[in-house]
Amino acid sequence: MNQGADRYHAKRAAGISATRSDGSVATPENDRQSAGAEQFAAVQLGCKYNDAILTHGDGGHDFEFKLEVEAIWLGVTPDGRPRRQGHLIVNPYEPHRWADLYIVVAGSIEEGFWFIGWTTHRKLTSYPRKSFHGDREKFAMPTADLWPIEKLKRLKMGE
Repeated sequence: MNQGADRYHAKRAAGISATRSDGSVATPENDRQSAGAEQFAAVQLGCKYNDAILTHGDGGHDFEFKLEVEAIWLGVTPDGRPRRQGHLIVNPYEPHRWADLYIVVAGSIEEGFWFIGWTTHRKLTSYPRKSFHGDREKFAMPTADLWPIEKLKRLKMGE
């Protein structure tokens, strides 16, 4: 099973356009990489990955870490290389995708993934909303402002 392709096709079958509000176009490869990043984050934190495929794409939250967690893949640059910095972006118009914690992951299935950092929903929403490429404003936090993943791992271990 190719979970990324399955998610992509489930979204299209549900009538969700492949063209995002910023004009970019979703692809099966993008969903494959995103699913890989989510699974990487779950495994690295010792959590069960939610691999459910529903009519709107994925099963909602990616995994639970005492709280609901959304792993956000940072994506690729226009030339196809994994982004190493940028913004954690969450759509304020899709509350079903909000989580208690957001973990930002960079890389690719082929090159491997790595953590960029993490934050809480409360911290993310304390930042001013930002418009990217003229689309509607989104919750946005510079990746430089994220907390290091080691802090989250220590919290999970109860230190």
